[in-house]
Amino acid sequence: MRKWLIVCVFVLLGGCHSPQQSGFIKALEEVQVPVRVMEKKEKSIFTQDLNGEKPKTYLLNDKLLSVYTFDRSKDRSKARQQFNEKTASQNVVSYELYEQNTMLIFYVHEQSLNVTVPYDEQIRKALT
Repeated sequence: MRKWLIVCVFVLLGGCHSPQQSGFIKALEEVQVPVRVMEKKEKSIFTQDLNGEKPKTYLLNDKLLSVYTFDRSKDRSKARQQFNEKTASQNVVSYELYEQNTMLIFYVHEQSLNVTVPYDEQIRKALT
């Protein structure tokens, strides 16, 4: 009985991806974007809790892709505002922010601001 309970807990915890987030990651893979789950979560401004949510973190061509999924788009907007307030006085590395329905996504590309963001077009396509 105890083993059965442990198995159930792991199954429930392992299935915590939202359908929307899973669909986004699958869409990235379909447009041949090299994305993989980040095994060890690094501490950064882009992996902090926002509006009570922890992000799922991935590596996109060895750069951080941080995906937050909220219950409502209003919660996503609050999280974006919270991020902006926390980083207003900081010098933050180059990143691109994407928003779709209840998802808030940071792609920390660390490129010069006058250079085209790598994979930007594919990320936007995957979001649609």
